[in-house]
Amino acid sequence: MRLDDAVCFWARFRDFVRYVEDHFRYLSRTTAETVAEYDRTQPYFAPAAECAAQCRAGAEFPSAWQQAVQTAVRRGDVPPQGIRLLTEFGAGLGATDLSGQLAHCALYRQLCEEQRAASLEEKQKKSRMYVLLGAAAGLGLNLLLL
Repeated sequence: MRLDDAVCFWARFRDFVRYVEDHFRYLSRTTAETVAEYDRTQPYFAPAAECAAQCRAGAEFPSAWQQAVQTAVRRGDVPPQGIRLLTEFGAGLGATDLSGQLAHCALYRQLCEEQRAASLEEKQKKSRMYVLLGAAAGLGLNLLLL
């Protein structure tokens, strides 16, 4: 997965978690309904889109989420660090009362933001490295031609 894609994944995962958290707080909908509405109204997030499709086909949310994560991993839509977080996030949804769900979402929103910041930092470091590598190659070629 490219570094830009990883940064984008973490931002979209964070936004998805925030959306779920807001829906749990203000609306009384099932997790499957919330994911389906997210898929219809928000930017594309591969696991949510796949989960919504499976829920529309009649699957229960927990199994649909696990299958969606596996499908997204196979397609390369998830960075390696995201597999565990996605799996655990879905497993925790619907497992406790409302205050537990809100705390669960807040925790995963924070974890996503930390991963996004780390991915962004890695992207910036590596992009500087490529610029320096290009300049060094240009200087080396120039010396070789002289």
